[in-house]
Amino acid sequence: MNLHRIATLRRIAAVAGTALALLLVTGAPAHAASTGTLTDNFESPDAGFVWTDDWGTPLEGLVEYSSTAHSPTHQAFAPWAPPGGWSSIGRRVYLPVVLNSTSRCSASIWVRPLGITKFNIEVINPVDYTYISLKTVTIGTASGYQPFQQLSVPTWTPRDRNILFRVSQIDIGTDTIGAQVDDLRVACSWS
Repeated sequence: MNLHRIATLRRIAAVAGTALALLLVTGAPAHAASTGTLTDNFESPDAGFVWTDDWGTPLEGLVEYSSTAHSPTHQAFAPWAPPGGWSSIGRRVYLPVVLNSTSRCSASIWVRPLGITKFNIEVINPVDYTYISLKTVTIGTASGYQPFQQLSVPTWTPRDRNILFRVSQIDIGTDTIGAQVDDLRVACSWS
């Protein structure tokens, strides 16, 4: 063998050894995580048809222009809950995610209550109407509209890409008139 060929083989072995050492130290080859986000700020012309009430009726008249919208000019109005009951608005979401064991999703929405209001922020399996993720909060004061507040559900591991996102108001016997709702955000990541 000539010396030039031996030197070349040594260089190749050194590069391969370095790559193997990096793989052993990190435990896996490097690869970037992917993300997907869905946002709905009620600005779309079909927002009043995409969002529905608890009976599945489109919210045509409840998605409105408002100078007080969180962003930019439209919002939905979530009506008050009847005595001893609840009311909701929601929409179907096709999650922006690749389903695997590393997939995680989160969801949030901005809410501005009028009065003291108890909310369920819900991610629901639309097949059997079971909760996937749920957060219950009571916000507001008796003195009228409060600033918008971002309400989020706990992060969940998606098993299906189809979900129902819903904001429900639960009657707690206070003088509430309802709430303005704006800026849904669903974010998912996976590797």
